[in-house]
Amino acid sequence: MKDIKVKKKKVTHETFVCPEPGCGFEGETKQDVLKHYAREHCVEEVRKSVYHLTNFLRFASRARALEWVEISFGADARDAFVWEGPGWYYTNNWRCYPARRLMERMQERIERLENDRRKLAADLGLEI
Repeated sequence: MKDIKVKKKKVTHETFVCPEPGCGFEGETKQDVLKHYAREHCVEEVRKSVYHLTNFLRFASRARALEWVEISFGADARDAFVWEGPGWYYTNNWRCYPARRLMERMQERIERLENDRRKLAADLGLEI
């Protein structure tokens, strides 16, 4: 048997750690850690809706919500974020709005449809 001498090569492996105290999550890239932080620490709860495949997000604080918006959509999106206190929000493209606004828009649509239905019934002489 023959001994072969090999030079030692120093290999460094950089990992990134979640900044949340007590978390311990490690990622191979800074982006991995930011995604984890946004998903696990900024948002209190997520619910998916069949309405336009919208995600509803519950935020407890403005600071965490702004962190989520910045990580998810970039620093420019912070200016478009509308904070109305803790609660449910939804995303539309790169903006994040209070869920109450979506409910109001849906109610307006329902009222317009109801008015159109009444008008059509009157035009056709039908009772509803």
